[in-house]
Amino acid sequence: MLRPQRQAQSLFSFSVELYKYPGTFKGGNRVSFQNFGLDSGEYKILELAPGVYALKCRDFEKVFFAKEGKITFLSIDLYNTGNFSLPEIFIQESKQEDALRFLLEGKRMYWIPKEN
Repeated sequence: MLRPQRQAQSLFSFSVELYKYPGTFKGGNRVSFQNFGLDSGEYKILELAPGVYALKCRDFEKVFFAKEGKITFLSIDLYNTGNFSLPEIFIQESKQEDALRFLLEGKRMYWIPKEN
């Protein structure tokens, strides 16, 4: 889970909720799995068992499937829609090259340990 550092977005910090669907996604019953906060320029490594999960930040939710042996990079981006409004949140799967570029180039990203 990456939150790249961008100048206009650096003031906003928010919590991220992770849910797991114990059965099928169609069943609709999900269980709270983990909660953590992300500031601008931070990232968190989530080692997940295979299955269907949902990430929720404020009013945006992304459902994804964690596959065994596959690394998936998800990125949180904020889009400012007006001068005096809170930014809109968008969670998307990033290409491996783009995610590694965020981690290795430009502004430093800080790792959030598993305990948070």
